[in-house]
Amino acid sequence: CNSLRTFTMGQMGVEQRNGKQWLPAHPNRTAVCNVKDDSEACYLTGDVRSNQSPHLTLIHQTFLLEHNRLARELATLYPDWDDNVLFQEARKINIAQYQRIVYYEWLPIYMGRQNMMAAGVLPELDERHFARDYNHTVDPTVDNAFATAAFRFFHNLIAGHLDLVAESKQPTGSIRLSDWFNNPSVLEKDEYYGSLSRGMLYQPHDRPNCHLTPEVKHFLFRHGGAVGVDLKAIDIQRARDHGLGSYNDYREFCGLPRVSSWEGFIDLLSPTSASSIRKHYESVDDVELAVAGALEGPYGDGMAGETFACILLDQFRRTRAGDRFYFENDSMFTQQQLHEIRKATMAKVLCDNTHGME
Repeated sequence: CNSLRTFTMGQMGVEQRNGKQWLPAHPNRTAVCNVKDDSEACYLTGDVRSNQSPHLTLIHQTFLLEHNRLARELATLYPDWDDNVLFQEARKINIAQYQRIVYYEWLPIYMGRQNMMAAGVLPELDERHFARDYNHTVDPTVDNAFATAAFRFFHNLIAGHLDLVAESKQPTGSIRLSDWFNNPSVLEKDEYYGSLSRGMLYQPHDRPNCHLTPEVKHFLFRHGGAVGVDLKAIDIQRARDHGLGSYNDYREFCGLPRVSSWEGFIDLLSPTSASSIRKHYESVDDVELAVAGALEGPYGDGMAGETFACILLDQFRRTRAGDRFYFENDSMFTQQQLHEIRKATMAKVLCDNTHGME
């Protein structure tokens, strides 16, 4: 963390180029990024994955700039606060806004608001509008099945081509994702920063299905080569390396009926998927969670199937209910402060911190 701070006015480090603020440069660019030399952009953040794709880098930059914006506002309101107080308070507010966006904007779209309410993912609020269900006995630890299978369901939403959109909101073209894996330098080329930022907002994605874009199915991390690696194959092998139980084991864990015959998959998957699974496994009890879980049809008002939904909803419930620092708990903010934090949206954070965004 210290390498990212300026230790002045609560600010995190940025670099100024071409009238814009950028994430700080990584001190060893060619070792971390797929760049030719130190003249190409490669950024230093608190997450080694931040350079993996242009859109991911944009999100990291947005929240860094939001932290600095908050620190400046706090310094104006509280001129007697020192650097560390400004840094920690800006960090606290930034995290709270992020939690608000995740739980009230992002998750309802992908998991379904009704599903979330039924599973207790969203808190019950008291008369003062604070969450009242923090429980120190709830284990917020990230579940192995969540990290290595269920949360990777969203890989099938990855766009293979990233749209470029002009200020007029008209598309002007696109770039291949596989051309820019681990190479965020495209953001500082010509007008790509603004075009990619707008494209990220306007480009729609399909409802989840069992197909990954070829850009991550065949060309992941190809780094200029003709072919790359297969993200789905990596996901399957990772689940095996982590010793996950079978698809049936997790259905039983979730209180769902085990699949006792190949015909039983017909009610859960598409006919094509059910037929394909039968060809690749000897027994219904051999079928892997990372495979069949990703092939289920949507559950309730969400996008994931019922087995993955069980794992995902349980994780996000425990992550919130077991976190004494969750932003809606009554020990974190005053009522007035919480009222302001609840105004945070992803649109506002982007508009406040993205160059040329309206």
